[in-house]
Formats: sequence, structure tokens, C-alpha cells
Amino acid sequence: MYYNDNSHSGVDLSDGLFINFNERLEQLSSELRDVGVRLRRHLQFFFMNPLDKYRIRRQFPFKLVLQILKAIFVTTQLVLFAELRISHVDFLDETVTVMRHKFLKDWGPERDTIAYPPAAGKYSVFTSDQIVEHFAHIIKAVILSIYF
Repeated sequence: MYYNDNSHSGVDLSDGLFINFNERLEQLSSELRDVGVRLRRHLQFFFMNPLDKYRIRRQFPFKLVLQILKAIFVTTQLVLFAELRISHVDFLDETVTVMRHKFLKDWGPERDTIAYPPAAGKYSVFTSDQIVEHFAHIIKAVILSIYF
């Protein structure tokens, strides 16, 4: 079926690099020839793709279906994990934004940009008095959130 007798046509086989297996089989005894032919058929079947195996034996390719199902399950699992991870990251970002609005003094929505450090304005460079002022504001906000 898959063996082509003319596969080496035009190639000089006398140099010993190529073997004509049909000639070698003909040189064997009938018992060994039958074993060789049977081995050839087994090897041809072993290296067939699942569709050809189904055409020959009419046997359902369950191993192929199992591999496809595994690929589908792993892909689904990865997609679900990625969705959970993205929602977790979004939650953390929103929490950081809420904490900034709650605990940092004079924090406004214009400060919620991604660029850090800000190029101008408050929260770019501090003096020592400003740092003390901001820490006092943070402590006051924490105390208010705990007791009230």
C-alpha cells in the first residue's frame, strides 16, 4: 500500500547505500519471507495516521479523540485561570486607587494616571514639612476609618 517499488528508479543501487527490500525478501526462505512481509505490514500500520487506520480497520480512533479532548480541557483551564487572574489584578488596582483617595491628602482624580512619578505638582517633590503634614493626614484618616 505505502511501499513504492519504483522509489529508487534512476538511482544506482550498486554502491550499497540503498537496499531494495523486495529483492532481499525474495532471497529469504518462504518462512522468513512471510515473517518479513508480516513485519512490513505491522510497521506500515504503526506509522499510519489515525484517519487511514480508521479506513482500514473501521475502528474508532479513541486515542486521537482523547488527545483532542485533552487539548480542549487544557485550553479551557488556561482561559479560566487567565480570567480569574485578570479580575484579581483589576481588584488590586481599584483597591490601590481607593486607598490613595482615602488616605493621601489632597488626592484627586487627576492623580490617578499611570505615569509615575508625576512631572509637576504635588506628590512629585516633597519638603520635610510637607512629609510631616502628609503623614499626619494619613494617621488621621486611619483613626477616622477605624473608630467612625
